Amino acid sequence: MQPLEIVLVSADPLARAGLQMMLADEPDCRVIGAIDGDSWHDALAIYQPDVMLYDLGWQSDATLPDLREAAVPVIALVADDEGARAGWLAGATGVVVRNGTAEQLLATIQAVYNGLIVFSADYLPAAPITTDYSAQDDIEPLTPREQEVLTLLARGLTNRAIAYQLTISDHTVKFHVNALLTKLGAQSRTEAAVKATRLGLLSV
Repeated sequence: MQPLEIVLVSADPLARAGLQMMLADEPDCRVIGAIDGDSWHDALAIYQPDVMLYDLGWQSDATLPDLREAAVPVIALVADDEGARAGWLAGATGVVVRNGTAEQLLATIQAVYNGLIVFSADYLPAAPITTDYSAQDDIEPLTPREQEVLTLLARGLTNRAIAYQLTISDHTVKFHVNALLTKLGAQSRTEAAVKATRLGLLSV
């Protein structure tokens, strides 16, 4: 398996250097870019990483960009509950403590890359399971089968694995996944899982 390619974003040069050193000896990931945050859109287009690490620093009340625009899984590194909430609402699929261990960070990178949502236990109370109940009214209700597929999809299962679990064909799973993406207005399986969680269709 090729190492996952990571782009680091942080306004703090010391934090960028520290994260690079922390991950330097990890064979399962490789830092391919470290930027200050002002041009992360351009950096993503250039580097095309598998995962982006976005360090919020110590300014928990800072205005964050819409991390959903990254089109790759984003891990927010936060310092407190306020930062955790800000990262979650901005669209991060991983929200973890800023001074965690290399093992914790690597596990989070692998999890979000595989379509899972990770929230540090230290900050879990700061994460609302749903952020906008009114938005759920705009979502066409899911069928029972679509809900089953969504639950398995959010666990990172492939179409073949979902088909095996539900005793249906791969083609039928693909049909349900496409229906879910349409109903949730998502462009990817990861985005669908994130949106469903925010709408209360999945528990964190």
